[in-house]
Amino acid sequence: MDVDTDLMFECLIYLNAFYFPVFGICETIMTAAKYNSIVDTPDIVQDAAVAFTKLSAELIKMVIYKRFKNVRRKITTAIVVFFTFVTFAALIYQLFLQKPIMSEGAHSGQPRTLTKHAN
Repeated sequence: MDVDTDLMFECLIYLNAFYFPVFGICETIMTAAKYNSIVDTPDIVQDAAVAFTKLSAELIKMVIYKRFKNVRRKITTAIVVFFTFVTFAALIYQLFLQKPIMSEGAHSGQPRTLTKHAN
C-alpha cells in the first residue's frame, strides 16, 4: 500500500483552514473574557501574546501553503512544519505552563473570594 503523504498533508491544511475561523473567534473571546474577568488573571499579557502568536502562526501557515505549494513544494512544506512547531509550543504553554485560575481555590482548600479590579 502506497501512502500519498502530499494528499494527507493537503487534507490537514484544508481541515485547518475549515476550522480556523471558529478557533480564532473562540481564542479571542476567551482571552478577552480572561482580561475582563472579576478574578485577577496573572500574566494576562503573556497569555494574550501566546494566543496571538498561535493564531498568527496558524494563519501564516495556511496562507504560505496555499500561495506557494505549487511553486516550491518542499520549501513550503518545511516552512509550514516550522510554523506547526510554533503552534505546538504555544499549545504546550497554554496547557501546562499557564497559571490555572479556576483550579487554584479548589486545590488549596480555601474558599475563593471574588474581587473587582481596581480601575
